[in-house]
Amino acid sequence: MAEQRTQGGRWNRFLMSIMGPAQVGPYDTAEPVPDTSVCDKCGTPWGEHEVVHEGTYSYPRCPERRAT
Repeated sequence: MAEQRTQGGRWNRFLMSIMGPAQVGPYDTAEPVPDTSVCDKCGTPWGEHEVVHEGTYSYPRCPERRAT
């Protein structure tokens, strides 16, 4: 039984010398990429559009024009 444990330890040390530790990276460092695409119809960013769900259909609705 003790021989099995040392065999496993040797195997792990051998693999660690070749492969190294697990490649676990930082999870929260990736910043979301801002969406810079604009609507072809009205020219405003897609983030300002409202998504309308009617039955089985979904479509974006352009925001109302602002007085400038």
